[in-house]
Order: sequence, then structure tokens, then C-alpha cells
Amino acid sequence: MPFILAMPAPPVRLKGVDPVSSKAELRALIRARRSARARQWGAHSDDSGASPAEAAAPASSVADLRSPPPAPPSSALSPSISDAVRSTLDHWWPSADLSGRIVVAYAALPGEPDVDTVVDGLRERGARVFLPVVTRIGEALQFGEVRAPMAELTPQGRWGIREPRAEHSASSLFAEAAPDLLLVPALGFGAGGARLGNGGGFYDRTFGPLGEVPLGDVPPLDASIGDAPPGPSRSHAQPPDSAGPRVVGVCFAEEADLPGLVVEPWDLRVPEAITEDGLRVL
Repeated sequence: MPFILAMPAPPVRLKGVDPVSSKAELRALIRARRSARARQWGAHSDDSGASPAEAAAPASSVADLRSPPPAPPSSALSPSISDAVRSTLDHWWPSADLSGRIVVAYAALPGEPDVDTVVDGLRERGARVFLPVVTRIGEALQFGEVRAPMAELTPQGRWGIREPRAEHSASSLFAEAAPDLLLVPALGFGAGGARLGNGGGFYDRTFGPLGEVPLGDVPPLDASIGDAPPGPSRSHAQPPDSAGPRVVGVCFAEEADLPGLVVEPWDLRVPEAITEDGLRVL
């Protein structure tokens, strides 16, 4: 019998992802780092559960994400992501009366940037806030209105997400309520608004170019920062308006420039994100 030397097949690389990594590895690294941050910084969290601003430069490579998170800063007055989101929204909507404003937000999972106090504050000022509701794998998100303090929401379903009762599909929500703003959680973002989600594809099926209600195709930048290179910016761009909801991501600063991610044809593109450093153009 002739001897045949079988050469191993070359490793499959996920299109658009850094050669030393994959989306699955990035997800695992970021989840582990978030868990470590939550354990390390638990005593330093603000009243929303969000961690203060990090004292070190953002991670810029997969190797950086493998390192332990930096120690919490000594100052108890360091800004958190919830502070940054509130500051941005206060700049866009300075009025104490936000009646008529509609926001789609989210209820943070453990380790995610927490915006509970932002949601409660918006509701206290008269805005209506809706949260996503996961129904089935492979289907678009549904939505329910928040009608009580976020602390009263209880985990639901197989993933333990805090959810209100489902009341609307995406299309019926937009037909009835016409949201001004969509706050999108993520494990991180890459150049051009590429988003690294948890892997279920729910936001893409709901708001991506092939989704139920396509969003995020037009960058909502004004002339003051429209030509600025990607990176942290403390300037506030224009507020959401009647042209459609503004799509804004939320993540930690070290997760806002992940290596190798690209926007695929079916992906929801997120043009900008809020981190503990403020509004950032992606």
C-alpha cells in the first residue's frame, strides 16, 4: 500500500478579523476582562454599578486584552460611563421636560456598561424608554416599554436578561413611537463602526441593512467634528432629529478600537460610541 503524506489543511481565518485572533477569541477575552474588572473594581463602582474611568491607556491589541485590567483610580470622582452618557444626553436635550422623546436603551448584563440610572433619569424627565426583548434564536428583537425603576426589572429567559413585557416588534415600535435615539451595547467596536456583539446576531437581524428596520447607514456628524480622525472626542455632535434615530454604541474605552473588525454586509454599523472618556467617533 503506498504511503500518502496528508498535509493538514490551513487554519480557517474569520474574514476581517485580526490574524492572531477570531471573533470568538475576542469575545472570550473581553468577557474575561470584564469579569475581572467587575471583581477588582466592585468596591469602587458608582451608584449605577458602572466602573470609573480607567487609569491606563486603552488596550490596542489582542495581547493587551489578555493582560489584567488596570487598578482602579484613587479618585472617587472619576467619571463613569453612565456619567458620560448622561452628560452627552444633557448636551443634546438640556430641557428638564423630555416629553415626546423616545429612547431605545438596554438593561446591562453583569460586566456590561450599566446605564440603569440613565434610563431612570430619562423617564423622570418625561421621556419614554423601550428595552429589547429576546424571543427566539434567529429572530429579530421585540421591545417593551420601561414603566418602573430599572431596579424592579427581573432577569428573564435562558440568558437572564432583565426585560419588560414584549409589546412591539421593531417595525410596530418605529411606526408608533419613532425613536430619537438607540443606545447599543457591545463587547466592542472597530473601525468604521464594526460591532462585536455577543454572537446571537439579534441587533443585526433587527437593525442591520438586511434587518427588520435598517438603521445606522448615515453618519450623524456635524461639520465641527465631521473631518476629525477616529478617536476619543469630548465634543458633542448634533442631537438626534427627525431624520431617524441616532445609533450610538456603549462600551469601555479600551473596547472602542478592537483590531481587525470590519462591517459585513448584514451588520448594523454603529458610527459612534460613548465610553467613560465621552463621545467617540468610530
